[in-house]
Amino acid sequence: MPMHAPLNEIYLEALRRCDPAAIVATRLARERSDAPPRPVVALGKSARRVFEGLAGAGWRGRGLAIVPLGYEGTTPLPEGVALAIGSHPGIDESSFAAGETLLAFVAALDRSALVLVSGGASACAEVPLAPHVDRGELAAANDLLIRAGLPIESINVVRRHLSAIKGGRLAAMLPSESEAWIFSDVPVGRPDLVGSGPTFGDPSTCADAAAILGRLDDDLARSLARRLRSGSVPETPKHSEVRHEVLADNATLVGAASIAASDRGLQPSVVEEALEGDVSDAARRLADVAARLRPGEIALAGGEPTVVVRGSGRGGRCSELVLHLLLEADARKLARFEALVGSSDGRDGNSGAAAYRIAWTGSLPAGRAEILDALGRSDAHDLATRAGEPIIMPPTGNNLRDIMMMARA
Repeated sequence: MPMHAPLNEIYLEALRRCDPAAIVATRLARERSDAPPRPVVALGKSARRVFEGLAGAGWRGRGLAIVPLGYEGTTPLPEGVALAIGSHPGIDESSFAAGETLLAFVAALDRSALVLVSGGASACAEVPLAPHVDRGELAAANDLLIRAGLPIESINVVRRHLSAIKGGRLAAMLPSESEAWIFSDVPVGRPDLVGSGPTFGDPSTCADAAAILGRLDDDLARSLARRLRSGSVPETPKHSEVRHEVLADNATLVGAASIAASDRGLQPSVVEEALEGDVSDAARRLADVAARLRPGEIALAGGEPTVVVRGSGRGGRCSELVLHLLLEADARKLARFEALVGSSDGRDGNSGAAAYRIAWTGSLPAGRAEILDALGRSDAHDLATRAGEPIIMPPTGNNLRDIMMMARA
């Protein structure tokens, strides 16, 4: 079946409309023109693009950009802005060095600051909550949480209670009247989850974090849980004086795709509830949508399904979702449709692809047993590519979760 709907164009146009540099420049234009420029610290995948947008809109000041490796860009940052590079999604020595740089920058502030937080901030800048946890334990715990396929809410509860930065601890160090602008890579309405909430008060407790760790069959998790229950680990701050504003989230991305689809003569319909939970559950929901598609219609959904890492193969959320969707389409004998499943940061796990476009024609790219085996080894990329085509690009400098598009010619 030829691919008729311009899904690639819609995807790329949506990413362009959500460029952090343009969004920040627009927001900065609403600030008082006679106010002196505030010092700025930006954390996460959008940090580089944020400073390009600020500088393009006339901001001149002192700043710090902390980005994950691969998002540092190639052109010089504005004068007065330092760059630190950490790791992602794992935490390593570069993340700890970036975290110490962050603390030193904040400690030297003598007036209110602007903090911009985006996806990837949790891993690329970190300092363990000494003496209760050390660097090796914190890095290993982070890896354990990610590989367990836990919801981001649960992962962040634990991260906050092991960190000297997260869970409002950074906010407690900031001068009064500081402000935070958020590019959200978490469920809409939960900006406190971005970067594990460094500028938000944290309602969770050490006991909550211990309960999550206690459900994992791992010696380190059990050891950390005992420490958190002991009463010796200080609680996170429960209140923050920092003012917050969400500049963009997954709804922004889906809305941009809807506009791009309408501009191309398609009839967009948006799946209101975000796709969360296990990737197989998300695939069943997408198959329900595909079954109702009308000719000329495009259905748009956002969210971020979770995957459990079961092997060392090549793939990520998007490639796994594609394979699960194809298995559902085969089982239900669905009519033909086209689909695109894509990340907003330009990275689907370790696959090297940003998105996958497929055309369901009534046959699987391999036998069911082969597909299930690949999924069991976290090795979905090759079969997802065989079902259609991967979309490969440099990192976008943004992270607003994933987008899914389905169309019928």
